[in-house]
Amino acid sequence: MDNFVAELKKRIRIEDVISETVELEKGGRRGYVRGARRGAGEHGLVVDLDGQRFAWNGNPEFGGGRYNDVIFWVMVRDRVDFKRALETLARKAGMELPKWNEEEQVQFAAIRKQEDVLEVAQR
Repeated sequence: MDNFVAELKKRIRIEDVISETVELEKGGRRGYVRGARRGAGEHGLVVDLDGQRFAWNGNPEFGGGRYNDVIFWVMVRDRVDFKRALETLARKAGMELPKWNEEEQVQFAAIRKQEDVLEVAQR
């Protein structure tokens, strides 16, 4: 599973996935990309091109300033669990979808239950 995720992240550029939702522009000498529109909270979106991660300051739904990866972006954007986000990105990368074994299915179900409990508690 870890090998699959690592290979997926090599094939997918986070700025390409984010730009499907948010208009991006190149920013500064440090190689970052920022939300181009300066309204609706997009000014706080920073994408680290070298680290292939993002932080969206002031947007708690997308991590509220903590750095996250492309998988997290798809999970929040599409409102899906980890497994579905991996499948979405794998299709985009032209990768064969992983064969989830029974143990992984149980793990995904447990993670999903935790996410549901946390979401209810957050509300």
